Formats: sequence, C-alpha cells, structure tokens
Amino acid sequence: MSKYTINSIIIEDDSDAVNFLNHFLEINFNKFKINGVAKNVGQAIHLIDTLRPELIFADIELLDGTIFDVLKSSKYQDFEIIFITGHNQYLKKAMDHFAFYFIDKPIDEIILSKTLHRYLKLKERLYTLHKFQFFNEFIHEKKSKIILDVGRNQKIVKIDSIIKCVADGNHTKFYTDNNETFLAQGSLKHFEDLLIRKEFLRIHRSVLVNLSHVLGIQKKSKLLLSNNMEEVISVRNRSQILNQINLFLKSI
Repeated sequence: MSKYTINSIIIEDDSDAVNFLNHFLEINFNKFKINGVAKNVGQAIHLIDTLRPELIFADIELLDGTIFDVLKSSKYQDFEIIFITGHNQYLKKAMDHFAFYFIDKPIDEIILSKTLHRYLKLKERLYTLHKFQFFNEFIHEKKSKIILDVGRNQKIVKIDSIIKCVADGNHTKFYTDNNETFLAQGSLKHFEDLLIRKEFLRIHRSVLVNLSHVLGIQKKSKLLLSNNMEEVISVRNRSQILNQINLFLKSI
C-alpha cells in the first residue's frame, strides 16, 4: 500500500469545525495529512507559503478578513481548495459555476465524504490562480468577466458586453455588443441566478437582458436594446418589470 499522503492545511477560526475535520479525516481519510491550522489572514499566508500544501480546507470568513485576502497575497498557488461555506446561496452558485469544491456548515459527513472521494478521483487540479482571479473579480467587482462552456472550449466574456441571454433548452444563447452570438452550456435559470446581481433582469420566460443595454421602452411592451435588438416584455409581469427598468434608467 502506498504511503503517499496529501499535504493539507486547515484555514478556519471555528475550533469545533477544525476538531471535526481533524477527527473525521484521521478516522475515514488518513491519506489526507493535516500539517497546520491557521485562524487569521496572516497565519494563513505564512502557512501556505511555508508548507506548500496540496489541499486547503478553508472557511470563507476569518477573524480579520476573508480567504480571498489570503489567496490574493500568498506566493505559493499550486493547490486545490475545499471551501467551507455558510449560507450565502449566491456565493455557492458562483463557486459551483467556477468549478470549485465547497461544503456547507454545519459540515455533513456524507457530503464531505463525497467531496473527498471526488477529489481523489480527479486527474487534473481544478484550481488555478487564473480561475480564482476571475471568481474573486466576479464576486467583488461590478465590471467583471464570466467563464462560459461553449462546445468543448471555455470562453471568457466581459459581463458588461452581454446584451441579452436567451433560453435554448439546457443551453443559453448569448448576444454581445460586438455582434457575437454563442451557445453556452447551462440553463437560463442558472445564468439568471449568477447575473441577477449584475443588473440583469428576466423580462420573459426565455429572455434575460442586461439593463445597461436598455436604450428605451416602446409602447410599454417592448424593450429597445443595443445593436438594434428588441425584446417583448412578458404580459404577465409587465408592470413590475417596467417599474424595475424605469428605476434603473433613472439611477444612471
């Protein structure tokens, strides 16, 4: 039997969570070797750069900052992360989209086991500094980018360049202000959940528009969009949608 162990650390300020992870791994997954624990940003950066872990179990909220502060400042970046999250549904949706591992608090043993088994089966690391930078920008900055799976390739798209998204079965068609159109994997609901905080609004069962590209409203039933595009507003929720659009247009 191989004696190879996975060099791991925990970044977590909750002692109960740290004890649980240590105990659980020792009994069920002794291939993962916890070589250090950090409770704040400074300790975490030092631990990463000193121990150069292969895997990090990381809470998002720390005593004096967040795990994002740590990842932006650590020099060593060749590792995978299993995020330990609270109940921020939006953050979880973003993590899922950017293909990060995450588990909820309180930690569920079955979900943790499945996550660790998935990690062990992984042939290539999912974590890259580049991908983290996109994720961090997506969460914290208004003008950010999104990674889309288009066919067998990944496409990086500036969010403010997207005019509208249209449902196409289990895929979504994107229209951009440079006259590009492309079909991405993922339902319109998936992208609505991701983009709702980026000034996007669902105006119809099958259409999501970027409010920044709304040029006007015609006869209270149709939106005039960039690139001479038009979209009809749903009759069912027309009044509510028009109110939201008018509030946005007045704010800019």
